[in-house]
Formats: sequence, structure tokens, C-alpha cells
Amino acid sequence: MNERSSYDSPQYDVFKTNVKKLTGLDLNSYKNQIHRRVHMLMQRWGIKEYDEYFKTIKDDDGKLREFLDYLTINVSEFFRNPTKWTELQQKIIPDLIQDRGRKQLKIWSAGSATGEEPYS
Repeated sequence: MNERSSYDSPQYDVFKTNVKKLTGLDLNSYKNQIHRRVHMLMQRWGIKEYDEYFKTIKDDDGKLREFLDYLTINVSEFFRNPTKWTELQQKIIPDLIQDRGRKQLKIWSAGSATGEEPYS
């Protein structure tokens, strides 16, 4: 299987749909990165076809865990990515306050695995 030629293949589309049904994980985000990771895992196990790989992760809990661990972020910590927090503090929030003309902002934070990020 050629990694690049299989990127937009109907077989990969079926694989992504099946993975979403099985795990809830949407593989359509970060397309290049996700596809490379899927392809690397398939190579690791000597699997050449997406349908065969899906059957493998569906039937083998260890390989499913490996698949999920390899494709998802497994880090939760307070103030992760310090440079982003500095940018938020020094540029983004002051700009928002200036643009809105008031010092109160409503902020929504998306969920995370164990909650550290929203509490930061």
C-alpha cells in the first residue's frame, strides 16, 4: 500500500467511519498527521489493508489500546504549553479587553481528559 495514494481512498474513508463507530474518535482532523500515524501502526503489524487493520483493532484489545494511545494526546497537566499561556496573558486578553471596552470576559473551555487544562 502506498501511503500517499491511499490517503483519500474509499477504503480509508470506510476505515475512518468504522473507527468513529467503534471508538467515537474522528480521524478527519489533522488529516496528514493522523494518516501517517495509522500507516505507521499498520506497518508495525505488517498489515497492508485498512479493513484488515480495523478488524485487528476491533478484535484485539491490546492493539486497540495501542491505536488509541498513539493517535490521541495522553497528557493532562496544569498550564500545559507555557508559551501559549504567556501569549494569552500578554497579548490576547489585553486585546480582547481593549476591543470590548470592559474588563470582564466570558470564557468557555472545552473538556479534557482529567480536567487540569480547564482549571488552569
